[in-house]
Amino acid sequence: MTYQLEKYMNMNVRKAQGGFTLIELVIIIVLLGLLAAVALPRYLDLSDEALTASCDGVFGAVLSQAAINVADPDIGDGIGSPGSIADAIPTLGGGAVVTEEGTGVDISIDGTDCPDNTYEIPAELRS
Repeated sequence: MTYQLEKYMNMNVRKAQGGFTLIELVIIIVLLGLLAAVALPRYLDLSDEALTASCDGVFGAVLSQAAINVADPDIGDGIGSPGSIADAIPTLGGGAVVTEEGTGVDISIDGTDCPDNTYEIPAELRS
């Protein structure tokens, strides 16, 4: 008789450990949806901020090269004489493309134009 009682008790234990109820699953799905609704806009903002920071970094490299060109007698007309804007555009890696545009440069990174195109090069760094 005790064997049948143990067998019956084991069956009830197995039924109690069945899994999650439908309401528990619905609550989890709703919570995941709320987390996604909060996190996704923040992620998109970070992507825009990263692109802006990358563009500013590339423009900083262009300005640095322009300043070097002013100081280098082999570029432009000598020390203190700026070269052209094209001379200030270094060869950049990482998908950055810099093109001369009037008195400044347009920058795009991996085919995406920078949000604040055109970047102006100061008059003392261009001829």
